[in-house]
Amino acid sequence: MEDDKTVLVVGAHPDDYEIGAGMSILSEKEKGNKVISVVCSSGESRGSPTTRQKEAEHAAKILGIDDLIFLSYKDTSFPEMVQIIDDLKNISSKVNPYLVMTHADHDTHQDHVAVAEASMAAFKKVPQVLLYRGSFPKKEFLPNIFVMGNGEMLEKKIEAISAHKSQSQKIHPDYIRATAIFFGSLINGDNSIISYAEPFISNHYIRG
Repeated sequence: MEDDKTVLVVGAHPDDYEIGAGMSILSEKEKGNKVISVVCSSGESRGSPTTRQKEAEHAAKILGIDDLIFLSYKDTSFPEMVQIIDDLKNISSKVNPYLVMTHADHDTHQDHVAVAEASMAAFKKVPQVLLYRGSFPKKEFLPNIFVMGNGEMLEKKIEAISAHKSQSQKIHPDYIRATAIFFGSLINGDNSIISYAEPFISNHYIRG
């Protein structure tokens, strides 16, 4: 598969990108694109690192992710910004993605914000960078890109999130469904038809 059809997805913790971009990952796989994901920390503040890594691997299989990279940062105590930038930049240079999906800085979690800020510097040369809505969004998260999904994609996304069994009390599946329907309704405009979507902020788009 050609490098320009590789998608890189970044999450601060196990389950972050599943929540923010699960349907979009499935959409990229349906297009035949390769998806590589990066999990920056093991999320040890909310469970065993070994357990959380196994859960992330299970979720990756459900979504069809081709390669999963663990950076093993300490949860809630990430390294200096320059190291995060260098690590992400090195990964990007190796896989040469045409699209990156990563955290938005419109977030209340310090690790999410750190990854978002590092991403802005690390992925400057990537043609398109989309910032997904995290599980701790601030009110000013104002999306300008929506990726549409379908019922099958939504349930597969929920299955991937549910693979993180140690986090079962974090987000209820009904919340995921309601959020997808809400953002889908903003695009569809026809209340008689249920649509599903994930919201993003487009950080930049470089025409080829």
